[in-house]
Amino acid sequence: MNFLALCQAVREKAGISGTGPVTVIKQQGEMLRIVNWVNDAWEELQNLNENWKWMRQEFTFQTTAMTRAYPPLPIVADHTQWHEETLRCYKTSDGVSTEQFMSDMKYGDFRDSYMFGAMSTMAGRPMIFAQRDRDKALMLGPLPDGIYTIYGEYQQAATRMAADTDLPALGGFPTEYQMAIVHLAVMKYAIFEGAGALFQSHQEEYRKILRALERDQLEDVALGEALA
Repeated sequence: MNFLALCQAVREKAGISGTGPVTVIKQQGEMLRIVNWVNDAWEELQNLNENWKWMRQEFTFQTTAMTRAYPPLPIVADHTQWHEETLRCYKTSDGVSTEQFMSDMKYGDFRDSYMFGAMSTMAGRPMIFAQRDRDKALMLGPLPDGIYTIYGEYQQAATRMAADTDLPALGGFPTEYQMAIVHLAVMKYAIFEGAGALFQSHQEEYRKILRALERDQLEDVALGEALA
């Protein structure tokens, strides 16, 4: 379902009389609340777990000689965290056949090792990386002595939908679980209206779908906390 279809499903499931919305753009009153509840539900669902598989994406970039720090921008625009176990590196001119995995280090230990004394100017093939505390920049050690290609995976930041045809996670969210968005949005409507029975019935359905989603989209099942 796209954004508009999700909003229409919420109106129907909530038992709101009439039809629509016919668009998500420039709505007012109750239709605007529906649009906002759907977007809020979608954002909440994305933020429920930091390791959803559908929000895991690849990145690659090339180093600059003698440059240690590489902030998320401009590498990726929607970054929340690096998946540290996936980082690997090869000298671009030698080709991917020379690729090797990199090892991660806590930033404090990295700072006191690769950014101290003679080590701070040592150059070679980057083998170690750390995430800088203040901005999540990738810090490479030793300093790159040339152009290297770094590859890995990262977790996307939560998104919101804007246009009628927008799809959850640009279509990346599994379609079989999209009713979780609808049920959670109806729960928000029920809270607004003080409709306890409506809230409870949709909470039960939401929890069922959420459990299935977690089994499918988490490496290790760790049930998220449902909206109480």
